[in-house]
Amino acid sequence: VLGIVCIWRIYTKMGLPGWKGIIPVYSLWVMVKRLGKPAAWFWIILMSALGILLSFGVMSVNVMAGDYFPVMSAVTTLLFLGFTVVAIVYEIKLYVALSKSFGYEPLFVIVLLLIPLVYYAMIAFGDHEFTPPQEQPVSAPRGPVVGDGEYLLQDRPEDGHGEEKSDGDPG
Repeated sequence: VLGIVCIWRIYTKMGLPGWKGIIPVYSLWVMVKRLGKPAAWFWIILMSALGILLSFGVMSVNVMAGDYFPVMSAVTTLLFLGFTVVAIVYEIKLYVALSKSFGYEPLFVIVLLLIPLVYYAMIAFGDHEFTPPQEQPVSAPRGPVVGDGEYLLQDRPEDGHGEEKSDGDPG
């Protein structure tokens, strides 16, 4: 019950109706779109989850059949592992984006991996407000690319300098 309350509150803080957070597949779609990620992320996570279920089902049938199909078992195990890795990578990337949108550091996702309910509760009931992706500061290279991928370094206005330096030469 606490998990549902936390998810409801997170979606409310994101400016969405809370009920959108408790509908399993739809909540993933809404979160991907609200965090400004491409729709492909939704499909990758969803297809990876379905691939995991399908691989698990094939492995179960193979075990019940007395492992008569060892090649199928090996291929299914590799597919299962591949789908699992893809799903985990994209879900972590999604939760890093969620953490950043609430002003937390990306390493805050470690809390999610260790104790998920605490992660959700901290976001749901913490003082941090949701910042939509287009309003978040973007870290970009300091200058235009020249030559073989080298950046033309420019001092930032905060530094009090206005000089351009090239190739990272301090002199």
